[in-house]
Amino acid sequence: MQAKFLSAIIVIAASLGVSAAPAGEGAVNFCPETNWGGGCENLVLELGQCQEINDVLPGGIIGSIGPGDQIFCYGYKQQQCAGDVTWIWTQPGEADGGVSSGVPWKGNLQSLLCYTTKYTGGWPV
Repeated sequence: MQAKFLSAIIVIAASLGVSAAPAGEGAVNFCPETNWGGGCENLVLELGQCQEINDVLPGGIIGSIGPGDQIFCYGYKQQQCAGDVTWIWTQPGEADGGVSSGVPWKGNLQSLLCYTTKYTGGWPV
């Protein structure tokens, strides 16, 4: 089901003239607690590069995550961004540890991969 959801997002994004551009860096806000608590850090990540959660935030527990402007991130239950994408975040992010999605990611998120979007022009016909 998640693969179908991800495929639908890619098809919709492509039809709107948006594409993934894995170059450069992007800011993502991480907090160890839900509701943006516990000493948040706004970190600049290398886009298109898998990030291990233990390397991103000491302790490896993220309760809130908020990608910056024109950034989206895929979350994985496995290290090295292996397996299927389990979560997808866009701005403003999520502050409930994934509880509202039915698949909590607080304590389960092992790695993430972030990209930027860029407008490629034109409108769907």
